[in-house]
Amino acid sequence: GNLDIIAKEESFSGQAYFDDNPNYDINDTSVTLPYTSARIRTKGKFSFKYGRVDVRAQLPAGLGMWPAFWMLPEEWVYGGWPLSGEIDIMEAANLNTDRAFPILGTLQYGSTWPNYVPKGGDYESSSRYHEEFHLYTIEWEADEMRWFVDGHHYHTQRSEGWYNYIWQGQDEGFGVANPRAPFDQEFHLIINAAVGGGLPGAPDT
Repeated sequence: GNLDIIAKEESFSGQAYFDDNPNYDINDTSVTLPYTSARIRTKGKFSFKYGRVDVRAQLPAGLGMWPAFWMLPEEWVYGGWPLSGEIDIMEAANLNTDRAFPILGTLQYGSTWPNYVPKGGDYESSSRYHEEFHLYTIEWEADEMRWFVDGHHYHTQRSEGWYNYIWQGQDEGFGVANPRAPFDQEFHLIINAAVGGGLPGAPDT
């Protein structure tokens, strides 16, 4: 009854771009990396706007491990990342090490890289997230998002705090799309266990 995502230390050659990118080629093997894992998403199968999402998970531990349960827009209505937004329901990194992060809940929005805003909260407790199953939750309303761990509410963001700053044409220049953008569109779900990356750093042996 459980879904296991297993990271393996093995050389693998694959695509240089995610499948949302117009340059994606399923036959591309131009990038070789030393680990494999999984990134599973519901794009094209299930998306929604507003509601509650729960995930019950036991998270991987170790230096360089970066599990996440998150959301991206079904359609990039306001432009590419991060203009159309990202909703991070749960992220963790380096659990059970001296470089462990707390549980993170974050929104990504604003203008184009690097002028974007990652804004969130974190949750610390005595729980050992890699040894036990815990419940990670987001409640998403038109003007408010709330994050929970095991029913404990630890962070809230409201629409007056998030924004979408996009190019609106030669006459208008840059401006805010609308008060609820970019989190007024349908999003799909993603669950993955990354190995390495900007948050945790490189894995050890």
